[in-house]
Amino acid sequence: QEFVTQEFIRDAAGHVIKDDEGRGLQPDVMVYYPDKRKIIIDSKVSLIAWERFVSEELADDDREKALQQHIQSIRNHIDGLSKKNYPKYAEALDYVLMFVPIEPAFLEALKKDRQLWKYAYDKNILLVSPTNLLAVLRIIADLWKVEQRSKNAIEIAEKAGSLYDKFVSFMDSLEAVGKKIADAQSSYEKAMGQLSTGKGNIV
Repeated sequence: QEFVTQEFIRDAAGHVIKDDEGRGLQPDVMVYYPDKRKIIIDSKVSLIAWERFVSEELADDDREKALQQHIQSIRNHIDGLSKKNYPKYAEALDYVLMFVPIEPAFLEALKKDRQLWKYAYDKNILLVSPTNLLAVLRIIADLWKVEQRSKNAIEIAEKAGSLYDKFVSFMDSLEAVGKKIADAQSSYEKAMGQLSTGKGNIV
């Protein structure tokens, strides 16, 4: 529940923030951390060249060309994502997650271009696949569990403090009742003494 999809990033006045080209900043997914910062996930990676690469009809040279185009497509997307500078406007973490939804397309690109991950990292972008994206989201989910436990502990402490205060107040009231009972008993014994048991009583 701690996420939104396809929502525009807005300023304090509620206006949509735009990039250098005048387009509204609209990440695919924003996942919230307990401190209300966000992690932004972009998943608009083009896989057209990858689909050509895995086609059985291509010759080896064409397959190699398609793989290079696939890598270049990823690099182009890294450049475009870097220009949007999401962390500056969205109170987001320093790094944006660029999601490549097909695991082999992710692994093959990294295997062929060993500088690709660092190229993205230097531009504050982390390349992720289905496997490691789930790991990242799992960590965030665990952070929320810790936050919820912490909130519950604080609530329990506050209720315990309130209960203690009421108990102390109740004890004070009970002591006052006891004092009144003792005063009443003393008055009763004095009255009984005057009536029938004391020296010179009425009876």
